[in-house]
Amino acid sequence: MAGACDPWAMIRQLGITVLPEYRRYGLATYLINCMTWELLQRGYVPTYDVDACNLASQRVAYRVGYYPAWITDRHCDFKSYETPQNR
Repeated sequence: MAGACDPWAMIRQLGITVLPEYRRYGLATYLINCMTWELLQRGYVPTYDVDACNLASQRVAYRVGYYPAWITDRHCDFKSYETPQNR
């Protein structure tokens, strides 16, 4: 399944999920590439969100031509690294 949502006016955020039995055939790369070009032709700015731990999805992004623009830590838990002084 591949789709795009509209978090901002002219930006479309792409996402994809491929069932395990269909992975490693290039399907995700093909679909994200097609969706990217379609959105560009319609005048939108496509983005592709990837969790830092999802290396397969990062490879899809790189193959299509996406590159890291910003990083967030919304899924990280840094509490175990905090010292009592900076809590």
